[in-house]
Amino acid sequence: MIDPKHAEFVESVMNGEDDSEPESFRRASLSSEWRLEAIIDRDGEEHLPGGGGVDMAPLKLPVQRVLQETRLQYTLQKGEMWRCSECNVGIYQTEWMARHLVEQHGLDRPESADHVLHVEDYFDKDRECMRHPGCG
Repeated sequence: MIDPKHAEFVESVMNGEDDSEPESFRRASLSSEWRLEAIIDRDGEEHLPGGGGVDMAPLKLPVQRVLQETRLQYTLQKGEMWRCSECNVGIYQTEWMARHLVEQHGLDRPESADHVLHVEDYFDKDRECMRHPGCG
C-alpha cells in the first residue's frame, strides 16, 4: 500500500541498499533571549528550574466531584430513587442525576448539589447516609 512514486525508494531501503546521508538541521539557541528563573505554583511556592518541577494536582471535573462528594456516592437500595428538588425530576441512574444537577442547574459545587438532591425512600428505610445534609 505504498504510493507508486515512492515504491523504488522504499524497496531499496528494505533491501538495505539506501546509502543516502541523513539530513540534519541546527536551530539557533533561544537561551540568549529567554531564561526561566522560577516556577511559582498556585500556593505561591517558588520552584527552581530543574529542581524537581511543580507537583501536579488531580483534576476533578464537576460531574465527577458531584458523584464523589455528595450522597450520590452511595448505592441506592430497593425503594429509593434520586429526585431533584429544583424541578422534581426523578432518576434511578446516579451519573444521570449528577449530570442533571451540573448541566441543568449549574450546581457544580458538591455542597450545593447535595442540598438540592433528595432521596425518595418508598420503604422508609431512613438510611443515615441518604439523609439530607440539613437534617440532623
